[in-house]
This record gives sequence, structure tokens and C-alpha cells, in this order.
Amino acid sequence: MRTRSWYRCNLLFLFLIFFLFGCSFRDSEPGITGYVTDITDTRMLVTSSEAQDLSDNGGVNEFYQMIWFSNAPDTVELGDKVSVWYDSLQESYPAQSSVKKYEIIDATAPSGATYSKTDALKKALDQQSNHPSQDFAVRSIDFIEHTATWLVELKDIWSEEVFSHEIQEEI
Repeated sequence: MRTRSWYRCNLLFLFLIFFLFGCSFRDSEPGITGYVTDITDTRMLVTSSEAQDLSDNGGVNEFYQMIWFSNAPDTVELGDKVSVWYDSLQESYPAQSSVKKYEIIDATAPSGATYSKTDALKKALDQQSNHPSQDFAVRSIDFIEHTATWLVELKDIWSEEVFSHEIQEEI
């Protein structure tokens, strides 16, 4: 006959296994993957690279998640594409959190280009620096090889105005 302590020990062991697996699964996927569209000394704004359609719930048809991270790593630059893991999120728009873990996604220059996507996006964001709103989503970044031109589309999330930028490669 098994004792209560045997059952308690097994129950505790099962709880520990579920807890450890739960933590490892939670950390396996980043909370957001997107572009760094604004950066200060201590904070960075990451805008999701994919829009969500919220129109079925009465929302907008092109919604971009945006999160200000309070402890921006020194190695992250404006225009970088990053994946960020975080624990908690202060609900606002843009939301606020702190970086638990991050990864910079490689942005090598495509064939025929000297700029990377990061470089092209940074130049487009620099061209928008005098705009009253600095909250931009990145709709697209495309390189047209035969003209050596980058086409970058930014969307002001507040006015929903779209800005198209042609960034010419320097030869």
C-alpha cells in the first residue's frame, strides 16, 4: 500500500516537470519580431514586421504591434530587424516592456546592392525625421536590382498616411 507521502512526492515531481516544460516552451518563441523604428539612449521602439487584420472584431484592417523596450541593448541600431523576448507587457499603444532576450536578424545586402534592408530603412526613417509623428510601421522594403533602388513604404500609425521612399544605391 502506498503512503500519502509517496503520492505527494510524485505530485510534486509532476508539478516540477510541468513547470520546467512550461517555462522552456514560453521562451522558445519571441514575443515580437519586427523593425527598430525609433531609438533613444535607453529605449527602442520595435514595430511588428507583419500587419494583423482586426476588422472582423471592429478594428482596423492593418494593425501593427508596437512595443517600447526600456533597456535597449547597445548593439541594436535604428532599422535593425530584431526578435525580442519579454516577460510582462504594459498595455498601451505603443505597449511598454523590457527586453529579456533579443536577437538581431542578419540583414546582408542582396545581390547588386551595397545597402542592406537595415541601411535602406534607416535612410527612409531619417527622411521622416521632421514628421510630427515618429510612430511608423514598415509596410515594405524592396530592392529593385535593375535600377539599384530601394523602395521603402512607411505607415504613420496615427494618421494611417503612407510614405513611399526611393533610396538610390550609391555606386
